Amino acid sequence: MPDEPCLQLLDLLERDQLAGHDFPGSGLTIRALVAVLAARQQTPPRLGNPRRCFFAVLEPFLIDEQLPRKWVGRIARTSLNHIWDWLCHDLAAAEMAAYQAEVVTALLDRDVARAHEQAAQLQKALLPAIRRAVASHDEAVLHRFSVLVGGQAVLEDLRDMMTVMEHRETLRALGERIRGPIRQLDEEEAAFILEALVPFARGDAMLLPYAVALVMGRLTHPWQILQVAVLAVESREALRLGQSSFRVVMELLLCELERLVVRAQAERRGRRTARLALAATDFAASVRAIVDHIAMGPEIGWMKRMGAARSRMAQVLRPELEELPGRVRRILRAPWYRELDGGGAFDAGEFAAIEAGLDLLVIAKDHAAELALNEATLRVISRLAAFLEASLRPLLDGLRGSVGDDRAFRLQQLEAAVRIARRVLGAEYATLLQKAVDVAAAEVRPLARAG
Repeated sequence: MPDEPCLQLLDLLERDQLAGHDFPGSGLTIRALVAVLAARQQTPPRLGNPRRCFFAVLEPFLIDEQLPRKWVGRIARTSLNHIWDWLCHDLAAAEMAAYQAEVVTALLDRDVARAHEQAAQLQKALLPAIRRAVASHDEAVLHRFSVLVGGQAVLEDLRDMMTVMEHRETLRALGERIRGPIRQLDEEEAAFILEALVPFARGDAMLLPYAVALVMGRLTHPWQILQVAVLAVESREALRLGQSSFRVVMELLLCELERLVVRAQAERRGRRTARLALAATDFAASVRAIVDHIAMGPEIGWMKRMGAARSRMAQVLRPELEELPGRVRRILRAPWYRELDGGGAFDAGEFAAIEAGLDLLVIAKDHAAELALNEATLRVISRLAAFLEASLRPLLDGLRGSVGDDRAFRLQQLEAAVRIARRVLGAEYATLLQKAVDVAAAEVRPLARAG
């Protein structure tokens, strides 16, 4: 479907949802349309809803990953469901119902500014009640409250939410000052960002983590913020950075490493190897940036935490790499195995998955130190190289005497072998192999011609 009908259908479905006329499955259809438009590099204007308007101010601080620990300045998106239910059912049912009715009316009139103004007013009105609810110092009371709102992690995210909403105008002004995306962070730009962050670093620096998180969202690569941290403390020494308020930069970058590990785990479970490779690349780039910008010693806790993240990422990637030799062996095995498999055709889908795995292998090879995969990568490449060198001659000899479907199958195998060799043994070897395939394909033995 073209973009314009998709946008029109999305707008119609969202308006029906707001008006309470949505049909079963409309939410699924909306998510599918948004995914299709996102794949086409389209960011559709969303009509929104009362819940989205209320939490819009938190967007720069939201993360989709469920992390094993809480990081200040980061709020799990899943916590919003629990917080919303608590607000609507326990804290302020009447106020939330009135707010939702007013925002629905504003959005149906396409008055987005009025809808967000209603959200800001409600936040201001509810903050004292929320503050009282979380103010107890009694551990038993806090535990009961955390169970009520959805758990300790949700309670901690609720505290972050309060801080952001209390200082929304200050953070909004920072966001308007630091425009993005910033692709190349030069010294002048780093100095400008530092000047904007210095007021947040004074005093108890309570807002600095949120300010840094907001700025990181404006950068093409989150690790670029290290240039600002080094400039702030005028040193690459980790000890000096750790003693300053700008230590939150390293804390948030360690959070980014945790996010990439969790993301990689999810991509591997979903067998999305290309996206797994992207997470591995981003992880390696972040580790390299930290090593290049910050001089750490063994006494620094950051070093230990970064090492733990590297170890977990290696655990995610290693099985994906170590299964490659077996998969390559199966797809390039002798054609007589086809009889055992019922005469199946060349598995193009499996080969596409193997190519994605080989792309991951190249990334692991190029960033073996950052990913803690030196030994595993060398072992996999060695096994693949040994198998290719042992199996190519029989495949070429078999091609010379083959006909019909068998010849087509062998040609597909050799084409796959060339593409595998390009990644494992290099472009020069792959070029020589392609010439050998062309020569073997041109040769026709008398027996093959007679057949």
